[in-house]
Amino acid sequence: MTSKDGFFFALLAAVAASVLAPILLHPSLMAGNFGDLYSYHLPLRHLAASRLQSGQMPFWNPYIFSGLPLLANPQSSLFYPPSLFFQVLPAGYAFTLFYAFHLLWAAFGMQLLLRKAGLDGAGACVLAVSFALSPFLIYRIPQGIPTHLAALSHVPWCWLALLSGRVPLLAAAWSLQFLSGHPQFSLINALGMTAFAALSRLSGMDTAWERLLFLIKSGTAAAVLSAVQLIPTAEFLSHSNRSGWPAAVATAYSMPPKALAALVLPGFFGDPLAGDFRGFPSEFFELYSASTGWVPVLLALAGLVLWGRAARIKPAFGLAPWGLAAAGVFLALGGNNPLVPWPEVPLLNMLRVPARFSLLLVWGILLAAASGWLLLKERLRPGPWTRAA
Repeated sequence: MTSKDGFFFALLAAVAASVLAPILLHPSLMAGNFGDLYSYHLPLRHLAASRLQSGQMPFWNPYIFSGLPLLANPQSSLFYPPSLFFQVLPAGYAFTLFYAFHLLWAAFGMQLLLRKAGLDGAGACVLAVSFALSPFLIYRIPQGIPTHLAALSHVPWCWLALLSGRVPLLAAAWSLQFLSGHPQFSLINALGMTAFAALSRLSGMDTAWERLLFLIKSGTAAAVLSAVQLIPTAEFLSHSNRSGWPAAVATAYSMPPKALAALVLPGFFGDPLAGDFRGFPSEFFELYSASTGWVPVLLALAGLVLWGRAARIKPAFGLAPWGLAAAGVFLALGGNNPLVPWPEVPLLNMLRVPARFSLLLVWGILLAAASGWLLLKERLRPGPWTRAA
């Protein structure tokens, strides 16, 4: 990273802020959504904040059924630092700043990750915007589930810590992702990172045993850092219906194969925001949001074509991103995958939404696009005008 990266960070901030400009400038407004924010997340955060402001620890939520644990519910995000927004600001505007912060956090993390992987500032900025404003992240706002966006914004930071080879950094990034309120994405990200580490060299680690030991140490440290949330959540989970719900529920949100068309054409099946999607909004956001746009896909394909032809460079991610993308598709199919008896697989059958494994598809394409950028740049030897374009 150089001093010139300040320009790209400012550009990323401007792009992310422009998305939320109408509500950033009007604190009385709130991001529109299809119900989850109004009916669940806002009351949950308001209850937690009011308990803390009155000097009580919010252990219990008396307003659902005959009462449910509140602190043990990971979506309360009580121990997540950005939840401070809800302690000092009106709830509506706190959500606006929460969204803005995590879009910026995702973009900055991606910029730093790709710079460490060897991309120039412009290439890293292009793919940082492609990640932070991808439908896979940005649709979490109209979906009304802020914990999704929060957890996804930590993905590049976890991978940056992974490439650094430093246990404290990875433990901190992992624990923050877990505390952000959506453990499912934390688990999926951890599986992807483990698969990548098994296939690729990391900083100062040449053998598979060194990489495995690094992950074990980091995971243990992350569990200790997040134990205040992890332990009560594990107890809560053991008593919930997730520990033994029907197969129809476990596979309800399995990605249909046709949804892969949305990878480059996110509006191909319609859009509930435009009122032309034939189905429930939740089906669209969960099943048809795995998209990066066509620029990363073209870069990824270009990198695959040029792989092995470039004489002087070796992209940091190698061919592993294609394995991640394939694994993401394989697992996201869930109940539509004839090779995986999804309801019988431990842990996987508790996630409820197999389609969320498409995170690995989106992430794999973006990392492959980074390799494509490097290979194209080396192959074409662009001049100033080409680089500017």
